[in-house]
Amino acid sequence: MSRRKESSLATDFDAVTALLAKGKPQRTPLPTELALKSIRLWPGLFQHRGRQSIAGGSHVRTLATAAKQSPSGTLDPITVWWDGRGWACADGHHRMAAYRLAVFPSSHIVPVTVFEGSIDKAMALAASANTKDKLAMSSGEKSNAAWRMAAATSMSKFDISQSAQVSESTVAGLRRALAQLRTIETAVVVDVDVDDLTPQPPVDIRDLSWADARRLATGKEPGATINWDEHSEKKAQAMALALRKAIGKEGAKHPDILARALEIYDSRLVESLIELWADLDDDDAAEVPSTDL
Repeated sequence: MSRRKESSLATDFDAVTALLAKGKPQRTPLPTELALKSIRLWPGLFQHRGRQSIAGGSHVRTLATAAKQSPSGTLDPITVWWDGRGWACADGHHRMAAYRLAVFPSSHIVPVTVFEGSIDKAMALAASANTKDKLAMSSGEKSNAAWRMAAATSMSKFDISQSAQVSESTVAGLRRALAQLRTIETAVVVDVDVDDLTPQPPVDIRDLSWADARRLATGKEPGATINWDEHSEKKAQAMALALRKAIGKEGAKHPDILARALEIYDSRLVESLIELWADLDDDDAAEVPSTDL
């Protein structure tokens, strides 16, 4: 399984576009199975979720157990796409991670299906593919996926809406923010850590989260709401794991009871969360200056 360090949407998109421009023909006949080591990874391009979540880690562990228990040692087929040099994973990153977790050798043969289409359509597939082994995206992840497609591709508003499962009005808001950001000569994201006062270098628009892109487009400081540095992320993951162990799936089944439990835990917490989520509301396109796109 080929992978690259410091992968981002901008770096992977540009690298794959360059590979495709070299015109190495797609291999034939089309494969129905490949060795794990033959499946290339472009996580910045095709993993729309961003950082791994507790739910994602649990999903991978479940898949790894299923793969080890399977007589063939395999899961549902991974969708691969020709990147100009080899077959790349367009959909099935959790399955790829599960094979690694289950310690299958790189020569292990797994089933694949081939997707034939443009880089834009392959990105759309990565967001919209629906198999029993695919973990559903949260609303925030869907909005981020829509932003990535709007910022990096020439896909239509309808196609982005359908692929990311967001409303067309949400896509319109993304495009207004994108148009606003493109009028800025250099977008510098300053995300100051308490232990490091050195501003970060300029960030490619394509690599912004939708939350930061929206804040920049409206003249606000990105990352002012949450700075998910490594320390904060570890603490958040630990809290999430503790909640998961304590209440299992009951919170998702009874959100009204969970809300009441949080209120009992700390009445101020509910108010703080409401304010936080309102600020991060990915569908609030009204904040973005209106233009006709």
